[in-house]
Amino acid sequence: MSLAIRNDTENAALLEKVLTTNDLAGLTSMEKCQHLKNICEVVGLNPVTKPIQLLKFNGKEIAYFTKDATEQLRKINKISLKIRDTKIQEGIYIVLVDAIAPDGREDSATGAVSIKGLIGDALCNAILKAETKAKRRVTLSICGLGFTDESEIETMRGARKIEVSNEVKLIESDMDELDFKADEKRLEKVSTLEELEEVYKASYKFWSEKRDSARLKKIVDIKDIRKKELKEVPIFTAVDETKQELFDDMMRK
Repeated sequence: MSLAIRNDTENAALLEKVLTTNDLAGLTSMEKCQHLKNICEVVGLNPVTKPIQLLKFNGKEIAYFTKDATEQLRKINKISLKIRDTKIQEGIYIVLVDAIAPDGREDSATGAVSIKGLIGDALCNAILKAETKAKRRVTLSICGLGFTDESEIETMRGARKIEVSNEVKLIESDMDELDFKADEKRLEKVSTLEELEEVYKASYKFWSEKRDSARLKKIVDIKDIRKKELKEVPIFTAVDETKQELFDDMMRK
């Protein structure tokens, strides 16, 4: 779904707000879901893993990237990371990480956490957290994405993650049903066995990736029924049509 359900003036205002401030507060649940899905498609993330989530901060609802998102981005874009330097300054542990892209582009970012008074496992975890922050931040930076990383949320005073509501779950379910109905129609409209096989493969792959066994079975059943129907349809050639035309002419005379 898009913002088309609103009038043009509202659409323009909301789109400008989303694009300039990344504030999704004015969108409906359906529009938020679609907006996050669109981002996933643009940067190549798998939306099924929910790599982008929402948080409320300073009266805004903004998107943030999860750990899964940055890991996918590194793999997709073949980003190499290297810790250049670490230091402790006034009780703050700081990590500097470099990132290199296959085309030679380079970038760097820092991650910092307070380690004052920490010992043992708590100190170890803080050090690892600083490294994680630096790696995720530089990944988003070299990919040209100005989104907040999940590891930064705890330092944003008053920030609150927005849990997926029952309404959104229902919307996702409705969207799946709409997708399935569309697949059904495509399978029913095919006119050749070759076209049937092509449409079937695309549909089967889609529902396999979503791990929807119930709809997968239905897709297979629809394909088998349609295949049988197509085999039973008589195939008329150009010669057959010519013979029919000659016969019609004779009857008219």
